[in-house]
Amino acid sequence: MKIFLKKSLCFIFVGLFSTLAIFFTINYLYNARITKLTFDKNISTLICGDSHPMSSLDDKVISNSVNICLSSECYYYTYYKLRKILNNDNNIKYILLGMSFHSFEKNYDKQIFETKKIKEMYPIYFLILENSEKVYLVKKNPTGFLGSIPYIIKEAIITFLKPNEYNNYPFWGYYRISENTNLSNANIKAAIERHYHDTDSGLLQDFSDIQLEYLMKILNICTKKNIQLYLANTPISNEYFSKIPEKFINHYYNITKKLEFSKNVKILDYHNYQLPQNCYGDADHLNSNGAKIISEEIISEINDF
Repeated sequence: MKIFLKKSLCFIFVGLFSTLAIFFTINYLYNARITKLTFDKNISTLICGDSHPMSSLDDKVISNSVNICLSSECYYYTYYKLRKILNNDNNIKYILLGMSFHSFEKNYDKQIFETKKIKEMYPIYFLILENSEKVYLVKKNPTGFLGSIPYIIKEAIITFLKPNEYNNYPFWGYYRISENTNLSNANIKAAIERHYHDTDSGLLQDFSDIQLEYLMKILNICTKKNIQLYLANTPISNEYFSKIPEKFINHYYNITKKLEFSKNVKILDYHNYQLPQNCYGDADHLNSNGAKIISEEIISEINDF
């Protein structure tokens, strides 16, 4: 029995050591590849954020831009994504970042620390984090990290098998074209519950300190790089807005008031921009009809574009 246990422990140790060795090698190669990436010099604007700007801001309409949004992306991951991109030689002058009433919900923190969520998020983002941040996350949830390693390695290998271009990396994102028109009571209710209520308890959420912290870090990196930051609250249906808990609306405007004093930040609040119902994909996302209208509106407001 003792011999069996020793052999089992030895097997586990060798397997774990080999997996970690592969992981560290992939981590090095992955980041080394990213340093070689460059933009088309005509690209001057990055569109960043979650599913709101992902479906609302069309990079074919907004000239010299590229939409790199991903659904549910929190500012923590956006910040580290931008660090990687802006460290490379590029001509980025403007960043359009989504900032909505739900942007400071506590559920976003689960993407970073909760085991169930990090198995989805770490394969996309973990390798682009700073090494010190990786160590911090491993200490916070070692079990969750170990469980996500196979998925991180798999996603990295898929990336290695493709040409070394930004859009072949899982963190990159895109403009989501949608022809849907599904503005119903059911999806309005589902969106309100998803955005403003805790997914476990169903109670009204608290605010995320991490979201605010990393929004300010994004602002700081834009300031250092002499990049103009635009914070866009894209249109939502009147029916959805009427059901948003008041504390989230107040919190959003408290933050925008503080940001108004920053020279290189401009708030673009289009939440109540009136659009026909056929411009909404659902309660709080535009379809391609709405995206074309609001993207053209942004161009007309921001003369630099």
